[in-house]
Amino acid sequence: MTDEVILKITAKNYNYLIQITNDEDKCSILLPILISLAETENLSCQLTAIEINNSFAKNIGPIIIESYIIPFIKSFAENQKEIIRRKIVNNLINICKNITDDCFNYKILPIFEKLCEDKHLIQCNFK
Repeated sequence: MTDEVILKITAKNYNYLIQITNDEDKCSILLPILISLAETENLSCQLTAIEINNSFAKNIGPIIIESYIIPFIKSFAENQKEIIRRKIVNNLINICKNITDDCFNYKILPIFEKLCEDKHLIQCNFK
């Protein structure tokens, strides 16, 4: 089995794993899997990683989000693929709910502002 196949299988079960895993294992086991999904060249794995990020963020604290999830979000918001940037916009709800005001104002808001200038995203109305 290739790493890509393993990542796809894991992605399908990730939301369940988030719910039944303690905080320590979320950071030591699940977070590295999420990062692996994000770093693959496979578009479907990248899109899945973005969706999982949203679920993951509602189950972890602001420090983990700021340290690990926000850099991931920023990287994808600058991605060349429109579908990736659109997916980021549509999957920030739980991340925004679970961060400090300062983090939102200084880290997330600039990402939103940059994406609002994206002509491709404006044409598709963030859908």
